[in-house]
Amino acid sequence: MFEHGYSTDTTNTGLGLSIVDDIVHAHGWSVEATTGAEGGGRFEVDIR
Repeated sequence: MFEHGYSTDTTNTGLGLSIVDDIVHAHGWSVEATTGAEGGGRFEVDIR
């Protein structure tokens, strides 16, 4: 889901999460997609 162009909707560009991934990795951080406590998506960025 962090790949350039990945989208589950044909009307979207698939750039949003790939940009997040580029920024996170440029700083040496990490990002992970998980499930939120009440359902839905949760994105965790570790800046250590």
